[in-house]
Amino acid sequence: MNRARTPRSVRLALAILAAAGAGAPASRAATQPAPLDRVLLSDTLAPTRVRLVSISGEAIVYEDERGLRRQATVGGFVGLTPALPDRPAPARRGRGAPDGGVLELTDGQRLPGAPAPTGGEDGAVVWTHPLFGRVGVALDDIARMALRGGPGSPQTPTLDDQLVLVNGDRLVGFVVSLGDPVEFETDGQTVTIPLQRVAEADLANPPAPLAGLVVWLDDGSVLVVTSLETSVDETVRLSLPGGASAEIPLADLRAVVFEAGRLVPLADLTIAEQSPIGERGVFDPVRVLTGSGAAGASDLNAPDVELPGPMRAVFELPAGAARLAAVAELPLEALPWGACDLVIEQDGAELLRERLDQDQPRVEFSLAVAPGPVVIAVEPGPRGPINDRVALRRPVVLID
Repeated sequence: MNRARTPRSVRLALAILAAAGAGAPASRAATQPAPLDRVLLSDTLAPTRVRLVSISGEAIVYEDERGLRRQATVGGFVGLTPALPDRPAPARRGRGAPDGGVLELTDGQRLPGAPAPTGGEDGAVVWTHPLFGRVGVALDDIARMALRGGPGSPQTPTLDDQLVLVNGDRLVGFVVSLGDPVEFETDGQTVTIPLQRVAEADLANPPAPLAGLVVWLDDGSVLVVTSLETSVDETVRLSLPGGASAEIPLADLRAVVFEAGRLVPLADLTIAEQSPIGERGVFDPVRVLTGSGAAGASDLNAPDVELPGPMRAVFELPAGAARLAAVAELPLEALPWGACDLVIEQDGAELLRERLDQDQPRVEFSLAVAPGPVVIAVEPGPRGPINDRVALRRPVVLID
């Protein structure tokens, strides 16, 4: 069955339905962040380790590696991310579901929490966020609503909505409402299912681009905000498009992108071709490692990408592509014997060639690129192909 819903705005509209709970301060006390615990990305995606002092939609104050305090307008920066661990991490990292439920939107926003007691409205879900209270989200803006641990998302997307029950049963059809009970149309009839029996709902809505000022929080929230402002007590006030606001400790502000529409995750791009280098009995293709950030959210919504052996992959860069940036490393399981060359080429020109081994397991890069095919290859090192694999952490393309 493939049935369209009543047309609604594709753009997210977070409508605050009640003031109760909005603006409540975070329960965890503010803590002093560790020195140089953030990475500030310039307008060329060049990384700088900093300690964040304050941030707003207009300016950022930070301490650099020499301990000097600096202030700058955000116009010269793309955003801010957490610093990676000092040592390489395992390549395979799980989805990392939060303790409670989560609402994932078509543009990549994530709202932890639970359905409000009032349930759903006509064409919308009423969701209780731990910071912002009750928000209303249109059904057409929802990609997934997970309520508790269960079998997980469908392995193969379909043109229809899917409902996963706590016993593992999966229904395919059309979500009429996500209240309590859930109304679901399947096999030509509408059934009602108590919300407590539902583990997950996956809606077949088309993806939408993430745009505007976006924040990533330590509780797994990914939110478009209209403003953010640091107070003298090292708390940050965030405001949503619907007008609600809340305060969190500065240390809980995990990442910020000042204009998310300028960043495209490498994981979202089409791989035009991929092939092994050398003789391989079994060829493992490029892997996307989802949920590498806090509570299952990838930092910058850019999942890590792994090339699991000597291979060559051709990615199609979109219109406007200007920079390609990532942190390339030998994952923990490839050490100490892994040794390989990471090579990136475009239009026959070599943009990068770096040896990754025990002495240099990590390389950060930001390369000037153009729209069109770009080749990313892992070439065997002096010890042969054993353990030659590369994980690209937070790989993104900057759009001009």
